[in-house]
This record gives sequence, structure tokens and C-alpha cells, in this order.
Amino acid sequence: MRLIQCSKCNSDATEEIIYRGKKSYRCLVCGNIAPLKNAIDSRLKLSLDKHAKVYHLSIGFLLQNKAGKIFVGQKRTPPYEWNLIFGHVHSGETIEAAANREFMEGVGLPLGKHKLLFKTMAAHICPIGADKHLIHVFRVIVPVINNILPNREFKQIFWLEPQELKNKKFKRLSAGAKLILEKSDISGNAKKSK
Repeated sequence: MRLIQCSKCNSDATEEIIYRGKKSYRCLVCGNIAPLKNAIDSRLKLSLDKHAKVYHLSIGFLLQNKAGKIFVGQKRTPPYEWNLIFGHVHSGETIEAAANREFMEGVGLPLGKHKLLFKTMAAHICPIGADKHLIHVFRVIVPVINNILPNREFKQIFWLEPQELKNKKFKRLSAGAKLILEKSDISGNAKKSK
């Protein structure tokens, strides 16, 4: 079930309208008009922060091959950015079960050996109901790269040298991918906090 809510006051009393020639949403409680709405998806695991704001539990992967190259894929869905593997934790699902499912969905392989690098709260307005995500970031090393092919999630994939990412030669990385790469040294170890 999906519940449409106002992106400002979270009221579920909203209506779809055309505003300045674009599809928008008007809240019948606060009057806010926005091009975005929050669609709460009951399949996803939701949590509340100390300010009673909703956030999603999410999974992210720093996937590398034995040569140290890093997996990035161009998404098939808007905004078509280059990304790492990400996904949401579903209701009733453990972090480990979500990691296994999301990895299989992302690259079509069983997860195998992996290591939790870190957890981080990321500000990201999600079209399915939250302004933030608590991302559990895992490192995975795969021995062979030939068996990961474009799929329903990614229309193109590349294995990039760490230097290509460090030097920002590769453009249009998603905010989530940049966050993970910034919080990790490129070899996949979590950076130590100062």
C-alpha cells in the first residue's frame, strides 16, 4: 500500500494538480504546493529520528574486483546517474537479508563474503517517503568481473580504477555514491574519524 503525503507537513490530505504547467501536489491542510510528494510504501522499513522525522534503513555496496577496480553502473531509471548498488530494507527484513536481496537484484549474483564498513545517515529526499536514509555500507570483493552484466537496474556497468574516481574523471556519480566513496578510502576501508 502506498500513502501519499505532503512533503512539508506530512498530511495525507493531498491532491494532484497542474501548477505552472507541471504535475504538482497541493496539501489540503497547509496549502503547500510542491512538485514532489512523499509516498509512504508499506513494504519499506521506516524509523523515526529524535525529531520524529521518518528515515529509511538502506543498504549500499562498495563492490570491487580482485584487481581493486570499483563497480559503477548507470541506472535505468531517472536521473540516470552512475551509481553503486543501493536499496531499501523492507518491513520484517533484517539488514543481512536486505543486503543479500539487494546484491542479487543489483548484479545477479549471491552476496557471498562481505564486510560492514560503516553506517551513515544521509540526507536524501526519497520519492517513497523519507528525507533521510541510514545506509549500511558493505564492502564486497568479487574474483571475476565477466559475469556481472547490464541488467534491469543498470544499463551500463564499468569497473574503474580508484584513481579515476579520486581524480573525478568520471562525472555524474550519484550523491549516494559520492558519499560512500568520500567516507571510505578508495581501497574500501572506513576512514577514521578525527
